[in-house]
Amino acid sequence: MPPKLHFLPIVILLLIGQHLLAQDISFSRPQKIPSKVSEYDIIGSTSEGILVRKWGERFQSIEAFDSEDLSLRWSKELPLLDKKDEILQIVPYQKHLLVLFKSRQQKMQRVYVRKLSVSARKIAEDLLLDSLVFNFGSKTFEYEVVWAKNKQYIALLRKNSDFNGLNSIDCVVFDKSLVQVSRSNIAVDPKILLKQFVLSNEGKLFVVHAQTKRTFASNSPQIEQITLSIFDSKQESLAHINLTKGIYLLSDIHADIDNINKKLILGGFYAERSASAMNGYFYASVDLNNYTLQSTHFHPFTDALLDKISSRVSQTKQVIYNLTIKSVLLRSDGGLLLLGEISYTNEQSTNSGSLLNDGFYRDRFMGINYYCNDIVALSINPDGSLDWALALPKEQYSENDAAYFSSFGILNSKNSVHLIFNERINSRANVNQYSISNAGSYVVSRLFNSQQYLLNAAPQYSKQLSYNTLIIPAFNTRNDFVLVKLRLSPSSN
Repeated sequence: MPPKLHFLPIVILLLIGQHLLAQDISFSRPQKIPSKVSEYDIIGSTSEGILVRKWGERFQSIEAFDSEDLSLRWSKELPLLDKKDEILQIVPYQKHLLVLFKSRQQKMQRVYVRKLSVSARKIAEDLLLDSLVFNFGSKTFEYEVVWAKNKQYIALLRKNSDFNGLNSIDCVVFDKSLVQVSRSNIAVDPKILLKQFVLSNEGKLFVVHAQTKRTFASNSPQIEQITLSIFDSKQESLAHINLTKGIYLLSDIHADIDNINKKLILGGFYAERSASAMNGYFYASVDLNNYTLQSTHFHPFTDALLDKISSRVSQTKQVIYNLTIKSVLLRSDGGLLLLGEISYTNEQSTNSGSLLNDGFYRDRFMGINYYCNDIVALSINPDGSLDWALALPKEQYSENDAAYFSSFGILNSKNSVHLIFNERINSRANVNQYSISNAGSYVVSRLFNSQQYLLNAAPQYSKQLSYNTLIIPAFNTRNDFVLVKLRLSPSSN
């Protein structure tokens, strides 16, 4: 039998910069996963505790775990209008939960919002947000839900597609009382790739989209043109901003709203020749008061950074291969922390099969190998210049698991950022963390050993509950579900 993990807290002391932090790590009891459950999601923290949604085909449930000792307080099935209904999102809001779900009823597809108490009790009638006649022909529909950071506005986006691909988006913005404040239809060129939707605290919807192309040198799409579209729900206006990328290639871009400095910040990596070989970072800012582009900057990676990850740097060209964006964290001064990871896959095959009639062997597909290696952390000033850069060594390899236990999770506290990761992808490895100060110093430490606690943690699916608390999902050797809580607190020493 696995140990009663939640009775065994671990305390770790770390000195990060000039701050001495105590870290408490605790575990829930292993919980068997019913066969009808295939997916889970950590909703967040409420007065009832930490809520976890679990679901499968024709089944929905919510569970509450005690915020302190992680014991299971209750588990409740969540019936919708029909067992085939699909939940789009569950969001804790004030003292209740908002459940957005879509329901097919004969030829109609509808999206509703249901208000629940934090104990999962229905407290209001379902409110209809969107409806349309469902055609079984060429048209398909996909929904996305976007919240403002202050939870004062919510946007429901319906993506309309046909045989040629995405052709339009219906956008509806609601206020905190679920009163509609704007409705827009965005025509979309099938050649345009939608990258991101962001909703501001004032109800402004920002759509980042890019025109892409493919080349013989790379299968990865390369961004030719970036456009930022802005929908103002109060003024019912629409603005477009084209971001100049010059001679560079962009493989990805990430946007976030800086509500303190009233800016929209965009960041990413750029290449000069191939979309898989990054030469430096990209930074841009947009003034939210007048919708003007304030600055656009492209900066090459420093030699000091490249030297630390020399195994992934060409000897003739100063590039980092297979570097992708993982997260963009805003700084309070208008800058950002750009986190990237060197990750890639390859297919494993063999020609050891029997000889075919044409006299040739045929490769047989054996699976996919996943590699998630070094982390690149760049702290960028508001003027686009580089504050500091870190190359954090990490080497993760797995097979046929979609890299589920690889990559890393993030705990963004007031004075430091903590990156949680498995040292290796096996049942004997340590779960480690890089703790980075705002000045760019860092320490690496062990949180716990997987074999000691019979656990495989999945840090990349962790959920930050507050400025100092992170919940990490994990599974034991019998595939039972376990929650791991990491909590930081200033040491009294």
